[in-house]
Amino acid sequence: MKILIIEDDIIQATKLKLTLNALGYHQTSIAKNAHTALEICQNAPVEFIICDINLPDMDGIQLLSKLSAFSTNIGIAIHSAMKEDVIELTSNMCIAAGFKFVDTIHKPHTISALEHMLERFKKGTDSSTEDAIHIILTEQEVITAFEQNWFANFYQPQFDAQTRKIMGVEALIRCVHPRYGVLTPASFLDVIHQLDLSNRLFWHVAEKAISAITLFDHNISLSINLSQSNFEYDICDDLLGLCHKHNFAPSRLVLELTEHEAYAYSRNSLANLARLRMHGICLSIDDFGTGHASLSQLSLLPFTELKIDRSFVKNLTTNYRNQQLTSMCVQLASSLGLNCVVEGIEDEATLQYLVGLGIDCYQGFYACKPLPISALWEYVGQTFELNAQEEFQDQHDAIILSPNVASAHAISKTMAKDGLFGAINTVKSLQQLVDYNDIQHVTLLVLDIDFIDIDVHDILCQLSSTNFVGSVCLLEGNNPIPNEINNQPYYCFIANKNPRYIKTIASTLLDRNKTSIQKIYQMLSTQEINVANLLLNGLNNKKIAATLEISEKTVSTYKNRIFKKLDIQSIVELAQFSK
Repeated sequence: MKILIIEDDIIQATKLKLTLNALGYHQTSIAKNAHTALEICQNAPVEFIICDINLPDMDGIQLLSKLSAFSTNIGIAIHSAMKEDVIELTSNMCIAAGFKFVDTIHKPHTISALEHMLERFKKGTDSSTEDAIHIILTEQEVITAFEQNWFANFYQPQFDAQTRKIMGVEALIRCVHPRYGVLTPASFLDVIHQLDLSNRLFWHVAEKAISAITLFDHNISLSINLSQSNFEYDICDDLLGLCHKHNFAPSRLVLELTEHEAYAYSRNSLANLARLRMHGICLSIDDFGTGHASLSQLSLLPFTELKIDRSFVKNLTTNYRNQQLTSMCVQLASSLGLNCVVEGIEDEATLQYLVGLGIDCYQGFYACKPLPISALWEYVGQTFELNAQEEFQDQHDAIILSPNVASAHAISKTMAKDGLFGAINTVKSLQQLVDYNDIQHVTLLVLDIDFIDIDVHDILCQLSSTNFVGSVCLLEGNNPIPNEINNQPYYCFIANKNPRYIKTIASTLLDRNKTSIQKIYQMLSTQEINVANLLLNGLNNKKIAATLEISEKTVSTYKNRIFKKLDIQSIVELAQFSK
């Protein structure tokens, strides 16, 4: 990587160059003034610039401004001992100019800070990277994008600040251009507004997002951005109709308006806002703190959520002004009873600081970048599987079969102490067990061997005539099981009546679940897992093809592979296999 150091202090410049050499960056040049730096940049490609602000002939701010006029495909690091507000303004100027990467590194620098910054530049994980690609689509390209279905939703997960678990996703529109690749709204949104196609874009995003997110087993919320112009139409009935069409609860939907648009309301927009809230749809003020806020207006409008802009989050742990502004926003949201969401989280230290302030939710590249729908399926599925293992205690219902009331009570009490089971019921006879309503939801059957006169094989045989699909614990006490339990349709294991038998049950159930989950993930590819999940949700090949944006023939191929790998013949067996 070709790096240019712009620094008039030869000692500082040499120290920087030696540090870069130690880190493995050997193509490094030094410019002592701005004019020399401009000549180097014009005559040879430079990938990264480390620039001081206080230069002799032309200050670094002027230099960077001039440089942006003919090249922004460069990473910029502002290296200075100037006051914090000057460095911050210079950094913001560089971001506004469109440089592909902008960061600051204070004097004197450390090797770890320099290494971390350059690693982030190489990985392209900085939040400004995505927005810095200056490609503007023409009007004809935008029209073609609608006609050729170039516009696609990406989804960025939102997380609960206390539990760090996914609680929602924000739908972000992207243009998958055949030449330029994936483009952000900066490349086409202004043109869409000029063509008066904002409404068409909103319904394109809403239809795809609602139809996709409703297929998830988990009740995660969905946030969709819209503009004030969308509210000039009577969108409430159509939006409710779309939710009804896809069986999506309106209360899971969040509509986001930027702050400067939120206050530019009219009679129609206020009517829409009121009707949307009446039907349970949530409303969010996006990019809060960047517009012309009025507390009196904020208190009058029916918003339920406040999103703090990423500009306040940058350098939050070290920037006193941003700390105070962010704290005020969080307190305001709390005092008005609004859900407080912070976007643009890029590191653990910032997240910890914000959690300490009392935010409710967060999103950002640190937690998860925006994902296409197929990748979201995999991410959410794996995340909820991990959460399920962590919350294993809340997921099990059990039945105890014991003719002895005292013994059944003792077993039930011991099992309840651990908190592993959501519900524990007892039955006295095999007939009661077979007739038990909702037996299909029971995870564990405990057979109290000491007091059961019927042969275990006979019990399991009759049990197979029910919808029971759980595991069976053979709980021994004074009377051990006389015969081996083989070739049964259920997973059976033995536990002994001692003070630790509940731990045996817990570890066995957890291992059992892990085994099933791991087997599926080990045997199937990512896309095969996506197809399997959709099959279990009751979708046919046509709907799966539309959801994953593949052909029906490809869906059939994946389906055949799944059945073959898992050695099953039907979706019913797949459902059994996944339990």
